Amino acid sequence: MEVAPAFAIRNAVSTALFRCNISLVGDAGVGKTSIARQFGKNTFSEERNCTVGLDITTRHSQSSDGQKIVYHIHDTAGQEKFKSMLPAFIRNCDAIAVVYDVGCRTSFENVSKWLYFVNNYLPVEAPTILVGNKVDLDHCREVSYEEGRQTADRSNLLFLETSAKTGEKVTDVFQQLSTVLRDRRISDIFHGQKAPLSSQGIILSEHIDMKKGCCS
Repeated sequence: MEVAPAFAIRNAVSTALFRCNISLVGDAGVGKTSIARQFGKNTFSEERNCTVGLDITTRHSQSSDGQKIVYHIHDTAGQEKFKSMLPAFIRNCDAIAVVYDVGCRTSFENVSKWLYFVNNYLPVEAPTILVGNKVDLDHCREVSYEEGRQTADRSNLLFLETSAKTGEKVTDVFQQLSTVLRDRRISDIFHGQKAPLSSQGIILSEHIDMKKGCCS
């Protein structure tokens, strides 16, 4: 049985539809819903409506190198009464954003609890980014950029500060996570990972001719 040349598979993967599921976790009121809506719908509302259980936002996008990406953003409830439901919500996610409010030190202090929770319920180590939200309210800041960065570095996390209101760095959060995911999955494909591409969120959009060699 002939095997498709590596270059053909690599080309097909690079032009495939890439799908990733990203969960937002953190205390209630830190702006998870606003981040999801700003990224998915380019909207922002001053009204504060707490998420009940789970809300999913979908966005179709394209990477800088032209790959089509479908983001499924899982906005999870931060209230204690919904915490028992979270394992089911995040178990099948590919990446995590742990969000705190730069104007609320308590939400920052609870980051360690959210990281512990995530690490206990995810089946594999997922790319994770620490997000300090609401930088548009800098006059109310209780957590410095340096504190956020140091916490992220200690746990080997990506780190960004954002404003869901102005849109500052919101897109970067999801682009950084999807870039890490793509790199990992492509590396898995070419270094012995036998899982089907579809199970890794990669949907081939082009047919690979399995009979042609590199010189055909």
